[in-house]
Amino acid sequence: MVINNKFFFFFAYFTTILSSADVLNINFEFFRYLNYLLIIILTFFLVDFRNTSRDSFLLTLLSFFFISITSISKGYELSILLKYFLIIYLFFISSCERLKIPKEILNYSILYPYITLLLIGFLQSLFLNLDLDLDSHSYLFIVYKDVFIHSRPIGLALEPTFYSQQILILAVLSDYLGLKKFSKPIINTTLNLILIIILIECRSRTSVVGGILYILFNYYRFNKKTIFLYTLIPSFAFIFVERLNDQLTNFTNRIISLYSIIGREDAFIYMYKKIMHAPIFGYGLTSNIHESGLMVGALYANFPIALIYGIGIGSIPFLLLIVNLIISSLRKCKKLPILLICIFSLPMPFLYTSFGLMSLFFSTYKIKFLKEISKKNIYY
Repeated sequence: MVINNKFFFFFAYFTTILSSADVLNINFEFFRYLNYLLIIILTFFLVDFRNTSRDSFLLTLLSFFFISITSISKGYELSILLKYFLIIYLFFISSCERLKIPKEILNYSILYPYITLLLIGFLQSLFLNLDLDLDSHSYLFIVYKDVFIHSRPIGLALEPTFYSQQILILAVLSDYLGLKKFSKPIINTTLNLILIIILIECRSRTSVVGGILYILFNYYRFNKKTIFLYTLIPSFAFIFVERLNDQLTNFTNRIISLYSIIGREDAFIYMYKKIMHAPIFGYGLTSNIHESGLMVGALYANFPIALIYGIGIGSIPFLLLIVNLIISSLRKCKKLPILLICIFSLPMPFLYTSFGLMSLFFSTYKIKFLKEISKKNIYY
């Protein structure tokens, strides 16, 4: 079978890495559309279409139909249209049953990309903490320009918030899919410490909330000495590393302003008013910049509102497809990955990203299938 081929393993790894590489997907259309194609191919070979839900299939057809009607009648931007087609496809295929696959595919799709992105962020943190006085025309500054601009690690993304969400989601998926089973416990401990330090460095509010949820969900599993170690080392880093110590105030202010939505509130009200006067098939798959600086329209951060804004009444079957998948997944799958994806998708356009859609697919492996990992090297 094709899924037992070593080439397919590396194909899965490259697909996840490219999905997280916003630096390529946003700046180059070739990589963006290549990424769409790779995701479709990868997920297609992991799904058993013989057990497709009739309701999900019907809702998917209706969603494609209404988006096509809206695009023809109201206009569209090609990149947004293709992204919506990808979103519908991933929601549909995430509701399908999965084929029997080797565990190695999940390692290459989740665990190995997680380790790769973690190490990239760690190296970026080292560069930042060295306080290098680089010339703006130097090779190192040009390569790490966005890192130095944000003064935080960004991985392969364009900014630290998405990067921190990526590594946290991959860490949770690796844990919940039973992939982080190293022969030497020190490896897992080291990866967890690096993860905590990078999340602190990124200083993202949504990722902090997600990290707290992860700890609360898994507190009963943690050894108390391990918890002490995980909190002690980052604390010493804050105290003794000058750069991190200087940033403590900024980080604290961001935590205090966790519920601050200035700017987002204005954009939200703007979108709400537009929806109240929207034509039956919406305003089309277009976008523009609000005076707050946020993107509004069919790419607004709040996914349901953007959907209604774009395709109007045509969003009903799409929303039903989404709600059906989430409710079903919360009953049959591991809850935390689904909850994190929902949290990341409310204030940020997480499910507009290729990485977010990939995460949704892998987070919807059912619990009864995951139990097989303790018996044999297979997922169903």
